[in-house]
Amino acid sequence: MESFRKRFLVVERDEIVLALITHILTRRGFAVEARTRAPAAEALQSDAALIDWESITFEWLLAFLDANPALRRRVILLGEPEPADPPVFAVVPKPVDVGVLVETVTRCVETD
Repeated sequence: MESFRKRFLVVERDEIVLALITHILTRRGFAVEARTRAPAAEALQSDAALIDWESITFEWLLAFLDANPALRRRVILLGEPEPADPPVFAVVPKPVDVGVLVETVTRCVETD
């Protein structure tokens, strides 16, 4: 198993889903900061983010991306976002398919 040692912010309102995603990413070598609520849209120390769409608003997402320009190409949304074309790396629909999640996260951190 290749260890990326990337820091991943995970925001998911469902504690069980959050624990599962945290476990999956940790087993794949990520350092995970897990939260059930979206943080303030301030600069973070994460290399990438996986965010539950139902935990945020579109305005929060734009403010988050403005505050974290390095994450512009490293945010994955979970769920069915509106508007249909958010400015993020990818969208993973819910319910989450673990294989799709792992593939998307891997592509996200490998993309420059």
